[in-house]
Amino acid sequence: MAELSMQPVWKELPVASSADVPIIRRAVGNIALNLGFSEKRQAEVVLAASELAQNHVNFNTVKGRILISGLFSGKTSFITIFSTDHGPGINNLPQALEDGITTGNSYGNGLGTVRRLADDFSICSGSAGSMACFPELLSPEGTGTIVAASFSSDSSVLSPKITVSALACPKRGELFCGDGIYMEQSGDTLLIVLADVLGHGKEAAESIETLWDILELLDPSAELSNTVCTLDRGLAGKRGMACLFMRIDLASGMLQACSVGNIRACLHDGTRQFAIASLPGVIGQKINCRKVMVQEVLLASGTTCLIFSDGIDSSAFAARIRNSMHPLFQTYLAFKTALSPWDDASIIAWRWQKP
Repeated sequence: MAELSMQPVWKELPVASSADVPIIRRAVGNIALNLGFSEKRQAEVVLAASELAQNHVNFNTVKGRILISGLFSGKTSFITIFSTDHGPGINNLPQALEDGITTGNSYGNGLGTVRRLADDFSICSGSAGSMACFPELLSPEGTGTIVAASFSSDSSVLSPKITVSALACPKRGELFCGDGIYMEQSGDTLLIVLADVLGHGKEAAESIETLWDILELLDPSAELSNTVCTLDRGLAGKRGMACLFMRIDLASGMLQACSVGNIRACLHDGTRQFAIASLPGVIGQKINCRKVMVQEVLLASGTTCLIFSDGIDSSAFAARIRNSMHPLFQTYLAFKTALSPWDDASIIAWRWQKP
C-alpha cells in the first residue's frame, strides 16, 4: 500500500561552492529515506549525488546545478539525479568515466562511481558522450555537460529489455501531488499506468493512493478494458481522474494501450511518430464501459514512447520528441522546457529493444 507521505519530489539546487555539497547530500538523503530506500541504498545514492556535486566544485563549472527527482511508483521508489552545467565540456569523456579516476576532493572515484552505482546512467558533453548531445540539452552557446543517473529501491524491478525514466512533481507550492505513476512487472509483462486526478492537493493525492491500492489487488494480466471499468467503479466517490494504461510484452514487443481523459502518449519508431487515442471521460464518474477501447501495436526494436499529463505543455514539448535520445534525457527535457508551475506534472519515457 502506498503511503501518502511518499509524495513525488522535484528539487533544483545550484552548486557554486563546496558549501553547497552537504546541502545536496542532505536533500538526497532525506528523499531516499522518505521513499523507503534501504540504509545501504541510501548511502549509495548520497555518494553518487556527492560525486556529481563535488565535480562542479572541482572544475568550477559555469551555472552548475543538481536536479533531483523522487518518485514512488506503487511498487518501488525511484530517485533520478541530473547534473548540468554550461561549461566547456569534458575533454576526455572515456577516461572521466573510468572507475577510480578522480581529481581529488572526491567522496568516491568520480563519474565512474556514479555509473557503477546507478541502475541507469547516461552522459553527454558537447558533441561527445554516451548518447548524442542534442542542442536542446545544452546551453544556448552549444556548450555544457549533462549527467543523468537513476536509482531504484529495488534494482530487480524492471527488465533490461526496456529502459524507463519517470518524473513527477506537485503543482508549485503544493506538498501533495494529484499525478501518479505505477509500474509492475510480472515475467515478461510490464504494466505502466499514469494517472492525473482532477484538482490538486491532499484529496487528489488520496485518490492516487486509492488507485494504487486497487491496482495491487488486480491481476496485471487482466484485460485492460476490464481493469479500467473495475477502477471506474472502485473510485466512485473519490475525485475522478484521467488515466492511461499500457501493457508491454517485453519478449515480443506487443503493446496494448487504453486511455481515458487527457493523458497524452506518443510512440516514435525512428521513422514515424503517432499518438495513442484516448476516450473522453473521467474514471470514477461512470464512464461508458462499452466504448472503452484497447489499441494494439507491434513495436519495432528501439521504439520510444512518451506518456505525459497536462502539467507538461505539449505544444512546447511534443515537437522535440527524439527517438534516439535516451529516456533519461527525454524526461529531463520535458521538465526543463515544458513544465507548468500551475499544475501537477508527470512524464514517463521508455524505449524497448528487441531481445
